Amino acid sequence: MQKTPKGKASAEPAPPGAPGFTLNYTDPGAPIGVADIAGLYGRIREALAKPATAKKSEASDQAEAGVVEAGAGEGAPETSPKAFADNSEAFGAVTRFSGTHILKIHSKNARDHVLDFPTVTNTNRPRRKFPSMNAGWGMYAKIAYQPIAVLGHDGSNSLIDHITTPNELSEQFLASFAAAFSQESLDAIIEGTRCAKTGVSELHFENLPIVYLPDGQGGEMQVTPLSPLEAMGNFKSAVLKKGESHKSPLTNQEISSKMQNISVAIGGDRSRFRAIVPNAMRSFEAAVWRYARGGRVPAIPGEEITDLLDTLQAFHARREKHSDGTDGVRYTADTEKRFRGLAESILGIAKEWIDDVNQRAVELNPEFSATRTDMRQLLLASWRGARGRNPDERNAAREAVRRALNGLVFMRTMNGAAS
Repeated sequence: MQKTPKGKASAEPAPPGAPGFTLNYTDPGAPIGVADIAGLYGRIREALAKPATAKKSEASDQAEAGVVEAGAGEGAPETSPKAFADNSEAFGAVTRFSGTHILKIHSKNARDHVLDFPTVTNTNRPRRKFPSMNAGWGMYAKIAYQPIAVLGHDGSNSLIDHITTPNELSEQFLASFAAAFSQESLDAIIEGTRCAKTGVSELHFENLPIVYLPDGQGGEMQVTPLSPLEAMGNFKSAVLKKGESHKSPLTNQEISSKMQNISVAIGGDRSRFRAIVPNAMRSFEAAVWRYARGGRVPAIPGEEITDLLDTLQAFHARREKHSDGTDGVRYTADTEKRFRGLAESILGIAKEWIDDVNQRAVELNPEFSATRTDMRQLLLASWRGARGRNPDERNAAREAVRRALNGLVFMRTMNGAAS
């Protein structure tokens, strides 16, 4: 029988009673009779036995393809075949690490990367599950997930299906498996289906969660955020194909079926989104970007505005002390004139800054509409004085600047400029 690429169904399923068939995750092949259920898994295990004289490469190719042949083949020496091992650990891992949602991982040692949400679809059936464990145990997953169709009965079901959604034939399938392998392996599979997988508590520091979904054509595509592996639907046509001129952000890449690459049940080409990481914005660019979308006006950068505000505060304090009659404080008409001139300069800097920022905001967001800016708030946010002092001293200095901005001279200058 022609070998089949790993993870793929046979192109021509064998008819009932044929000497061989191909293990896979989706194609049930030809149906079997009810009477054949009892010996089904015994036949599978026997067919997976490797002739003692078979070359390692041939046996490896056969295992990789999942091709089950009932016999050593014409002309093969009559030696005792090497039985396909019963491995309860491997069978248990199949269901422990199976789920409806699987995180892409970079470490083969991950133990917490599978989620299982048994939400039914609009067809009133559970979502399809995918195994994601050690790729070396892939054949055990194929055995457990191989769908089997039975003559006279609708649909097809795997061993996993018979455990999670049993029907009138399920007991016969479970008994067949236990007889061919062991009750211990069957119990391990059943126990694995009972594991709660509704949350991922931790991931290895090397892991980067990436999620794949079926693409509706037998392949898969990378997508985020996390969605059911079976929930692809019309995603491609509805989201990606927006017209002939739309350039699809997809690229194909051949990926192995190792656990790190999502699931032993999915191999071959995969479609991934091409992602271009934008350059990191500098603090000013980020502040303007936020402002263009409804945020506050960015603070005026540099030390100059802080020095001017500290001088403004000194003028204001001197004026207050003179008004209070403090001895030795000289405050003349020339001092008042210089005070007002400084206030005008500060307001000019603030206005020029706002105009520049508004122009930049429109470039980033054509729908941006500038609103009235509180000059005093902007200037106080731009003050960066009293560095190196303790918090109490810095707060006191900031409060002094705030009083100067709310003082009579600055308010009159600001209102006069506005009028």
